[in-house]
Amino acid sequence: MTTPRDIRFESCDLATLRAGLPSQLYFDPAAYATELQAIWIRQWLYVCRSHALAQPGDFRVFRIGSQSILLVRDTDATLRAFHNTCVHRGSILCEEDSGQLPGKRIVCPYHRWTYALSGELISVPFLETGGSEKGIALYRVALREWGGNVFINLAGAAEAGLEASAEPGLDVLAHWPLADLRVAHTYENRLGCNWKIFWENFVECYHCPGTHPGLCRLVPLYQQSFTALTDRLATAGFAQGVAPGIESWTTDGKAHGPIFPDLTAEERDIGYTFLTLLPTMFIVAHRDYVRQVSIVPLGPEQTLVRTEWLFSEAALKDPDFNPRPAVDFVTNLLQEDARVCELNQRGQHAIPHQQGRLVPQEDEVFRFHEWYRTLMNCGN
Repeated sequence: MTTPRDIRFESCDLATLRAGLPSQLYFDPAAYATELQAIWIRQWLYVCRSHALAQPGDFRVFRIGSQSILLVRDTDATLRAFHNTCVHRGSILCEEDSGQLPGKRIVCPYHRWTYALSGELISVPFLETGGSEKGIALYRVALREWGGNVFINLAGAAEAGLEASAEPGLDVLAHWPLADLRVAHTYENRLGCNWKIFWENFVECYHCPGTHPGLCRLVPLYQQSFTALTDRLATAGFAQGVAPGIESWTTDGKAHGPIFPDLTAEERDIGYTFLTLLPTMFIVAHRDYVRQVSIVPLGPEQTLVRTEWLFSEAALKDPDFNPRPAVDFVTNLLQEDARVCELNQRGQHAIPHQQGRLVPQEDEVFRFHEWYRTLMNCGN
């Protein structure tokens, strides 16, 4: 029988800790430009919920780096994605972020070349084309739907499926009716930090005792500075899951939507299940709601973070439904994270600070760095 031991205070030689990424990679414009090409242009990226494009003619524009992507719902209910660029002379097609296309047509604002929602060119002003427009179409972008979420990939023929970016795997959320959930609230925040700093912060809980005291009261495990539910933690005698009497991650610890009926006893007892989809989003599933956090880099030191709270359609139709306890609890966590992420970003510029060092509790950060180094094809 394994004797429980407190692994918080294992002996650790600070002189031999694993090195983090070079600090320059968190603010250098050249490194950021390389990341866009090596990572963000080649991976599956979250855009929105499928329900955000519910009706034929609904559109949304997604921007990453210099690229602008137009997503539309076709008249046959198919979702399509194109580069937001007219094939005539390259004008942007849609300037607005989202809306309904007039006449269910895509019309270039420059010379009025007109496209069907399928992307096919159907009209060219002041020219008798004799049908020669057939076969001319907007530049297509790979699109994938999963769990009611819409993803795109700009790599042309995507090198790997969405499953390849999922940790631990898409099926970890099989017992949540993700595709049927509706957005009850959305919160956007523009952070003054590199996207990697936000990602690193999310995958480790070494910072939790000092940064998230409210969260640590709900999840005692986090008081030990660990995130992952591992056999190692179990043999150390640490309780897994939320504290006794806690139903959900809310300000009062209570569930404020119907408990998802297909969850296993273990999933209900633990109270939270994580899924990450590198590099684009984190999903945290609770007993009564699901939280989705997606990121888009805006520059070497700017990141857009969007959080969506998903509840059942039955919850949203209930006149007594109130998502504020869930919204307020998570928003407070996000604001706490924003503060430390921005402090971390500012400190990267110190001349003598060449790179960080990772303690054992930051193993997921190390794994993220290995993923990053592989895609960037660098050994630093």
